[in-house]
Amino acid sequence: MSQKIQIKGIREGLLVTLGDQPWDEVHQALLEHLDQQAEFLRGARLALDVGNHVLKAADLGHLSKEIADRDLILWAVISSSAVTERSAQSFGLATRLFKPRPEPTAPKPETTAQPGGGGILVRRTLRSGASLQHPGHVVVIGDINPGAEIIARTIKGSVCGFSKKLGMGNVIHLGTWLGFDTEGHRAAYMSVLEKSGGKLRYAHSDNENIMVRERFAKNGSGLLFIGNYFNEEHPGRVNYTHPLNGDSISIPYHGGSMLWPALYGVISPLCLEVTDGLKILHCTSEILDIKKTENKVIITLYGDRDLQGEIVFEGEKADKLASTTLNGVEISTLNAGKRIILKYPHANKAEMILCVKL
Repeated sequence: MSQKIQIKGIREGLLVTLGDQPWDEVHQALLEHLDQQAEFLRGARLALDVGNHVLKAADLGHLSKEIADRDLILWAVISSSAVTERSAQSFGLATRLFKPRPEPTAPKPETTAQPGGGGILVRRTLRSGASLQHPGHVVVIGDINPGAEIIARTIKGSVCGFSKKLGMGNVIHLGTWLGFDTEGHRAAYMSVLEKSGGKLRYAHSDNENIMVRERFAKNGSGLLFIGNYFNEEHPGRVNYTHPLNGDSISIPYHGGSMLWPALYGVISPLCLEVTDGLKILHCTSEILDIKKTENKVIITLYGDRDLQGEIVFEGEKADKLASTTLNGVEISTLNAGKRIILKYPHANKAEMILCVKL
């Protein structure tokens, strides 16, 4: 491989390190290498370490398009240049790589046989790769990390499991534990749902570092949790299922991705009715209060200044709003049929008042 380009695998994808030769040479070498390895690299997520090369927004925008045209995903640009770092942030790209902390040494496991000889009580955390097997009941007080397994047998010596009638046949699960979480067992749930004619309500992000969970209420509303547990910001686009009609909805509603601040989470109501004919489809701000009068709705908002504010209204009255102001300043709206999108910056550690006149 050319000394101008070095590629290695990292947790988040591939890290491409560029040499300190003139930018024109390095740029050309990068594109040539991506073309030569097109089949192997297709669909890969790239973090680009450009060293001290100075890339303005126009330069980085051009480079991002060249990479996207090759069916690759540029998610981070690392640089010692402040100009390049600001350019990357303006495109919603990460500027640092996550370095996982070493796990502390686990305490010595404590296992106790229960009266009657049928089971054991385990007080410890089961880490990835751990296997716990017992010819009887097993009770664990502690976390069970992904990759760990527990295998238990019934008092008759048969393997634990269950059987569920489905259509003309049965689904039989034997062996270990199958959780309720569709995130961890999506392939299994998809297979069952395809045979049953059901539909999986699934929320996810195109960035695996962003956690997304969706929960539904019986009244046709719901809650959406979006969290970035990492000590660095991450770009990502979130998709969730509309609680009423099953449509796939994106955050941001229009456009590419949004930059999610480090160690930050958002809980958004879904399809929250604020007045007759008007609902909040989703909101990236915390909604602290909603007050209604005859011809207007006043909503108190709060959010991280590094997170783009977005609130989407839907319903019969959504496209008939007279005006929208934030802290007394009118903000523009984007019409999307029976939905209205508002985008705004969050204030720094301060509440904001959104006034919607009907």
